Amino acid sequence: MFHRLIVCVPILQGILREPYLGHLTKLIVSVYLLISERVSEDDIKLAEKLLKQFYNEAAGLYSKAVLTFNMHLLTHAPDCVRKWGPLFGYSLFQFEHANGIIAGLFKGTRGVAMQIVKNLAIMDGLRSSGEAGVSNPQAKLCLNAMLDNSAYYAKSFKCAKGVTFVGPRKKYVFDESETRKIMQFLDVSKSDIKEVWTYKTMLLHGKKIAAQNSSNNLKISNCVVTIHNSLSVVRQLFLVELKDNKFRAVCFASNVSTTTTTMTQTMTKWIYKVSNVSEAIRVSACESIDTVKFITLFDASGQMTHACRLANGVEME
Repeated sequence: MFHRLIVCVPILQGILREPYLGHLTKLIVSVYLLISERVSEDDIKLAEKLLKQFYNEAAGLYSKAVLTFNMHLLTHAPDCVRKWGPLFGYSLFQFEHANGIIAGLFKGTRGVAMQIVKNLAIMDGLRSSGEAGVSNPQAKLCLNAMLDNSAYYAKSFKCAKGVTFVGPRKKYVFDESETRKIMQFLDVSKSDIKEVWTYKTMLLHGKKIAAQNSSNNLKISNCVVTIHNSLSVVRQLFLVELKDNKFRAVCFASNVSTTTTTMTQTMTKWIYKVSNVSEAIRVSACESIDTVKFITLFDASGQMTHACRLANGVEME
């Protein structure tokens, strides 16, 4: 998928020599622009220019063998976006996903059609039996999640403004320094704080946000976010219950400092070179987190080196 491809730009610097890296970069930048959630006419014109250069330079760098029909179709992508909007809006991802499910319904090469029909019938039977024979709503959700191969959370707590905490929670006691920060941020006294719970994961307008310790660095990083346009790492997630029976969703976050790179001006808007991750903690409202996704790169010592902002999360959720 394309969101895996964008990380090759910082990774291959110093490894893939010019003009090959520059040639690949033209493809990545143009596709990134065309799959973004918002695409301007200037973005389309730039993508159109880069794709034509990519196509025209390909034969000289490699051979005429790479000038396939799919390569030619790339040059028409900008015009498709002009007519119908960003590419992700009419991609074949959902159909490819369905093909993947079907491919898991049979083994070997004999009687493929009957294997698929038999397994689909078993799944439909399980779903019907669950609807008729399972009265516990949580058990029904769990069963449907297994049949649909989707995430299931046994426990959740829905807050205002699109924030839903999911998964297990633990009671938490702020230390003196944390208490002062929370009191100042929420504008309450210590006696106004009734209970505090910490969670590992929350959903913000349908996007998964995770505290740092529960995020997998080898996958899309759910703990690296932007808060008020500032790149940040979410350290901890809290649900704070106040004495007036109101709930506040807050997080502890740290600033991520970035430096300029040698990449093109367009790419510096979505590939950040990390210079430092602050140890200082600040309090932010969970709803102030921007619903964007990042892929993070780390060096051998475990230090974050780059954060690559994804064009959209439509195909990843």
